[in-house]
Amino acid sequence: VSTFADITTRIEAQRALADSETRFRTLAAVTPVGIFLADADGFCTYTNEHWQAIYGITAQQAAAHGWARAIHPADRAWVLRRWMATAAAGTPFEADFRIGPVDAPERWVLSRAVPLAGTGGAPTGWVGVVEEVTERRAAAEARISAAFDASPIGIAIVERSGLVRAVNPALCELTGRSAAELRGAGAAALVAAEEADNLRARLRDVADGPGTRAELELRVVRADGEVRWVLVHLARLADLADGAPTVICQLLDMTERHRFEEQLRHVADHDSLTGLLNRRSFEAALAAHCAHVARYGAQGALLVLDVDHFKLVNDSLGHQAGDLLIANVAALVRDRLRASDTVARLGGDEFAALLPHATAGEADAVAAALLDAVRQHPVPLSGAGRRAVTVSIGVALFDPPDRPPVEVLAAADLAMFAAKEAGRDRRSFAPGPEARRAGAPVRVSGVDRIQSAVDEGRFTLLAQPIVSLHTGLVAQFELFVRLVDGPELVTPERFLYLAERVDLVSRIDAWVLRRAVQLLVDRPGEPFDVTVNLAQKSLTAAPVLALLSELLGTPAFDPARLVLEVGERAAMASVASTQQFLDHVAPLGCRTSLDDFGAGLGSLSYLKFLPFDFLKIDGAVVATCATSAVDRTIVSAIAAVAGELGKRTVAEATPDRATLDLLRRAGVDYAQGYYVGRPRPLDVVFPAGAVAVTGREPG
Repeated sequence: VSTFADITTRIEAQRALADSETRFRTLAAVTPVGIFLADADGFCTYTNEHWQAIYGITAQQAAAHGWARAIHPADRAWVLRRWMATAAAGTPFEADFRIGPVDAPERWVLSRAVPLAGTGGAPTGWVGVVEEVTERRAAAEARISAAFDASPIGIAIVERSGLVRAVNPALCELTGRSAAELRGAGAAALVAAEEADNLRARLRDVADGPGTRAELELRVVRADGEVRWVLVHLARLADLADGAPTVICQLLDMTERHRFEEQLRHVADHDSLTGLLNRRSFEAALAAHCAHVARYGAQGALLVLDVDHFKLVNDSLGHQAGDLLIANVAALVRDRLRASDTVARLGGDEFAALLPHATAGEADAVAAALLDAVRQHPVPLSGAGRRAVTVSIGVALFDPPDRPPVEVLAAADLAMFAAKEAGRDRRSFAPGPEARRAGAPVRVSGVDRIQSAVDEGRFTLLAQPIVSLHTGLVAQFELFVRLVDGPELVTPERFLYLAERVDLVSRIDAWVLRRAVQLLVDRPGEPFDVTVNLAQKSLTAAPVLALLSELLGTPAFDPARLVLEVGERAAMASVASTQQFLDHVAPLGCRTSLDDFGAGLGSLSYLKFLPFDFLKIDGAVVATCATSAVDRTIVSAIAAVAGELGKRTVAEATPDRATLDLLRRAGVDYAQGYYVGRPRPLDVVFPAGAVAVTGREPG
């Protein structure tokens, strides 16, 4: 039996509930969004007027048939599936979908509902809100569509299956196809056939992983057949209303960048004058072939070609004629080799050709054909008509197959020098393994001759004056070495390169250094300095560095009168080694010079790290600065930079009085060249017993 207090409590609770429901209904009536209460099955137990107006059904219809009947038929199934899934999980429901019949104007609503928890965990009902978002959605879609259409990047919206749902104008422009052609097609149809599987796989990966992104470079084949490189960025979008994932594909045209990168790779791997591979690239190809024959057996041949009497053309007709000669010979060699062969310019007037599949007989036939082709095609040299040219060729086989690349190249080098010694315009084979094992005499005697010349000191020196453009007097003499071979004086072009190959060049430099210091010690009263050019290997050769320390400590000798010259190519080949060399010799008191400055582009930025005292302006620039505005500007710029850095400049290969005057006006400090004075034997320039003088005129 309930007590009076229990009855009172229940009455108060019912009154509070009624008041709460009244307040809810009052609030719902004035709220500008649709509000509803629904039971666990989705039948509405309460809807406010806004909800009824949005859906276009009455409260009684909602209670009797449920609100799902108002959903657009195309969206009804997936909305109900989501509703049931959230009900089973007891999680909030949210979805935007279309409402109304199929033939009515499209209207969109956003519906949100939260479950009312029951005692068993399953929701006993729902409370939610709904608002019409047709205009808002249309405005958002308009903004998105405008951005989509205006984007300069090609964009496609793609399903997981690869089906293209939408494209923008930029993608149409990129592919050369209309939007109608692209929509409904597979995304893989956009790219080259061999790229299709990769794109399909990445699309599936991104579609199946929320938050997943991917980036890849592919080729797109335009409708006109042109191939373009694109950077494709894939990202998953929010799922479609039916739950299917979609991916946005952004395609950025990278064709120009690829072309530029290809050009950079070509510049890095090829010689700028001839278009052939450069030494670095050729040595890589040679190393790869050596690795191949080491595994599979001896195969192929290596040819080294050198232009005969090239220095004569260069010196008599100038660097432009020399460049034209090199370019023409390169074209003749390239055109007579197979596509499977590798041809390169090793430097100067020397070329190499790798014939990976040639037998000894085939290599000999190729060498003979090249000799004949060069011989039968006189080269047109600007202003000098056509000139007959010949080459000397050395041939080395890859036998035995375990020889390292440097030995094969050295063998071909030696064979080429043997061809020159035998009279030029001919070919010579490096000795085979049997000849090497038997110690049979071979024609390749260049190394032995250089070795004996070093051991016996069979070298001589020439001296060329360097004139001060401020006083007109000789300020320096540069020393040039010649190998004495009977009555012949062999120029450095014919032996220094080989000496570098077999590590004899540092011993030659040491011989020259001793003679240079002795010359200065013997003539202490004469106001000139001596310049000596050092090879790259001598910069790090311990014996040379030790010798310099010994010589520059000679009593009664001023080390500042000795100028050690390093070629730009040698200095730039290893900046760290060059810097260490300069750090070693600077405390000894001698000065340093950077030769051939301006021949390359890499040295300018290193001047602040490499404290050379002199910059020698490359002769190719100096020789034409009187007639070329560009070269004139280069000379003036180098002189200005050198002046700002506290360095002095020397102009090489000065050809005439006009150039000499121009150099003086440009601020160049010294001049050198045949017009100033030719190299002459040391005993002629400095005859024994001659009295020291206070100055010398060039001669």
